[in-house]
Amino acid sequence: MADLKNNLSLPISLNENEILEFHDPMASINPKHRTLAEMKDYLADAKASFPGESVYDMYRSVHLPQDTEKFKNAGLRFDITVVHPGLLGREFSKTLGHFHPFKPGTAVRYPEIYEVVRGKALFLMQRMDDSFSQVLDCYSVEASEGQDVIFLPGYAHFLINTTDEILITSNWSGDNFESLYEPVARYHGAAYYVFKGTDGQPEFKPNKNYASVPELKKLRPKELSHFGLIFEQPAYLTGQKSPNMLQFLINPDLYLEELTVEKCYSEA
Repeated sequence: MADLKNNLSLPISLNENEILEFHDPMASINPKHRTLAEMKDYLADAKASFPGESVYDMYRSVHLPQDTEKFKNAGLRFDITVVHPGLLGREFSKTLGHFHPFKPGTAVRYPEIYEVVRGKALFLMQRMDDSFSQVLDCYSVEASEGQDVIFLPGYAHFLINTTDEILITSNWSGDNFESLYEPVARYHGAAYYVFKGTDGQPEFKPNKNYASVPELKKLRPKELSHFGLIFEQPAYLTGQKSPNMLQFLINPDLYLEELTVEKCYSEA
């Protein structure tokens, strides 16, 4: 049993079966299990196997009972993802990845925040044209426990577990849209696959299902106190105490000067 209370600021633990347990006053949440069969269209090798029944588990709308109305009124949702270790063929364990839709009436897609709760994460993010026919740029971001990562408007994002340990992340997003998976399934994954190299380290290989892919650039996340994103401070606390600081997730068109690669990241 691993206690995650200090990491999340919520009474949650991880049991021996790698399932989250919710303690008083929280009610239990049944996760959505992402199985290997559901991932076939997103893999380098559609015939790949995986050591477990679930590749990753998603827990939606996680919050204390007293915060229900607050988050509903703010239009925010807090989720937790558990990515199990293992290989999908040669690929490290990963999420499907997805884009977000445009905010209605604008040409700006919704952003999202991720925080590494336990373990070490590798994120990929890529931006494409509006028809999803050309990759404009793509980045890899390594994040350690307690670090926050903003996925900027227009960027698809992918979460990868390159370790032999469990990876747990939390994320804040708007609660008024559905993610777009088809543009990723169309190309059977991200612009780069992340294979386990002969030395055990990540090996980035261009996905040849895309007509062309730009050079993959490496970034590090910045601490962004003006958005309430302070490393080693649970992101849940920002939504709980200062939900207005997360309004850029709902109205990204009002924050475009701040939501740039240069302001949210540094070169690795």
